[in-house]
Amino acid sequence: MIYLFPFNNGRIERINNKIKVLNHVAYGYRNFENYRNRIYLHFALKRASHAS
Repeated sequence: MIYLFPFNNGRIERINNKIKVLNHVAYGYRNFENYRNRIYLHFALKRASHAS
């Protein structure tokens, strides 16, 4: 029954684990913006621009 679907959540669990490790390493960052930038840098993500 468990093998009926070829989907799993391994990719999401890996991302969550990396963010938790970054959270532990980032203890002491001055503000949330620096922490968020570190996550973007680690995963090589591009930030969405907010048009005003």
